[in-house]
Amino acid sequence: MNYSLFVIIGLFVIGFSFPFTYAHVTIEVGPYEIEVGWLDEPPVLNNLNAITISIKEPGDVEGAYMGVSNAFRNLDATVISGGASKVLDINTDPRPGHYYAKIIPTKTGSLEVKLVGEINGIQI
Repeated sequence: MNYSLFVIIGLFVIGFSFPFTYAHVTIEVGPYEIEVGWLDEPPVLNNLNAITISIKEPGDVEGAYMGVSNAFRNLDATVISGGASKVLDINTDPRPGHYYAKIIPTKTGSLEVKLVGEINGIQI
């Protein structure tokens, strides 16, 4: 009985000793904080997933942020993989400032998301 308890605890410790991958990138442009990442991580080849985009601006309280509604009114998102690119069809999440684009990853490797346009007069 002690041996099986030791094995269970050992497997539990080993399972939590591997680093978790968090494939989100956050940048600041003017007053905005923009975070881009995967909806389901890690992305699985040939399975439906989504690229998520969160756009926030400083709130009334210092250190607090609020989601930016209608951020994609004058903003376009393109995903780039190798030499290929595709304009993303951006959907609005029910939470203010949260957006997503459904995508099926078909190749391993990194993707680049390029945002071009403006949000409330700030060039992105």
